[in-house]
Formats: sequence, C-alpha cells, structure tokens
Amino acid sequence: MNRHADSNQRALTGRRLTVRAWPVALVTAVLAVLLSMAALSPFTSDAHAATTPPNLGTAASFSVLGAETVTNTGLTTLSGDVGVSPGTAVTGFPPGIVGGTIYEGSAEAAQAQSDLGIAYDDLAGRSSTATVTGDLGGQTFEEGVYSSGEH
Repeated sequence: MNRHADSNQRALTGRRLTVRAWPVALVTAVLAVLLSMAALSPFTSDAHAATTPPNLGTAASFSVLGAETVTNTGLTTLSGDVGVSPGTAVTGFPPGIVGGTIYEGSAEAAQAQSDLGIAYDDLAGRSSTATVTGDLGGQTFEEGVYSSGEH
C-alpha cells in the first residue's frame, strides 16, 4: 500500500461520513423538472407522429384473404388463416402449409372481408402523414399514413 493511500485509510477510520441534504434535494428537483418537461414535449414531429393502427377485426387472424380465388404455387408457409369470400376456391395447400384454418366461401371469410373493408375505409379517410413516389421495394417506412398522390 502506498503512503498516501495508507494515510487516507487512517484518516477515514473511525470517522462518520456525512452527506449534506441540500445536494440530494437539488438533484431530485432538477430531475423532477427534466422529467416533467419531457412528459409535456412531443418526442416526434408531425410527419412521424404515432398513428393508431386500424381495427382489423376478424381479418387480423388471416395471412391471406382473397375475394374470388386464393392460389399457392410453391412451398409457402403461412402462420395464420387463409380465406376467400365470396369466391370458394383455395388451391395449392398442400404443398403450401397453413398454420391456421382454411375458410372457403364461409361466414368467417365473409365477416373478415367486411371487417377488412371497414379498416380500409378508416385508413382511406385519414390525413396523410407523408407522400411516397416511385418504386417502394427495399425501403423501410416508419409508422404513419402514406399517400402516393394517385387515387
């Protein structure tokens, strides 16, 4: 042990460590002010503001939902349901794998189509938060309502 460390050790032995209350109170007050400012200020701009997702209703459980026909041509694996309504044709399963149920022209598929239409109308009625153009392949988008300017 070096001489300075030894003298510091002896100086602290038998002494009581005293913490003054005002620095703790000051730090607590500053943290409270900073937290309240953070809670009151928005973290995102209007263009990237949080968007409430649409309510998909019964359509949420479907991996694929078609109107006339659903056709699979390979070794596709789907985790959810597959449905078609008002059509009744679902082909290609197997070899494709469906993790849920296949609904062909059933009341469940018709209800999912109805719920999907309601979700579409909800989204179509929302204001756009950003405009996109050109080829969208390979791009990553933040949540929002996007408009292509084409209708």
